[in-house]
Amino acid sequence: MEWISVEERLPKKNEEYIVCGVGFNNVLVTTLEWRRGRWFSDVYQNYVEMIKITHWMPLPEPPKQ
Repeated sequence: MEWISVEERLPKKNEEYIVCGVGFNNVLVTTLEWRRGRWFSDVYQNYVEMIKITHWMPLPEPPKQ
């Protein structure tokens, strides 16, 4: 899987994705949900709004076992 720039395109499905962004003077990599046209976290929404998401990618398939 490769990173997709948010300038290239945004997710089409309302799902959870791996995202990379800049916030608090650091590069951050985490998982967020794409919902209703924006990045969302049930727990950390206030922080999500302070992060500039630059790239995203689908979650990998879970282990088979």
